[in-house]
Amino acid sequence: MSHSTIYRICLLVVVILTIIGGIFYYVNYLESQVKVTEGTLVMEDSADGQQKDKSVSPQEEWEKAVA
Repeated sequence: MSHSTIYRICLLVVVILTIIGGIFYYVNYLESQVKVTEGTLVMEDSADGQQKDKSVSPQEEWEKAVA
């Protein structure tokens, strides 16, 4: 075997391992994260100065904008 054939095989193995690693990462880490499907997360200050999270749906947002 020539050196160029060995380099091509090594490069092919690296590419295949990278693809398998990306699939493994996607399946194990990205699918386990919580996904927000609707609404907008808004952070506002409360009366005592601490921040609190508030979820606002698009329908509520629209009703406030129209009123």
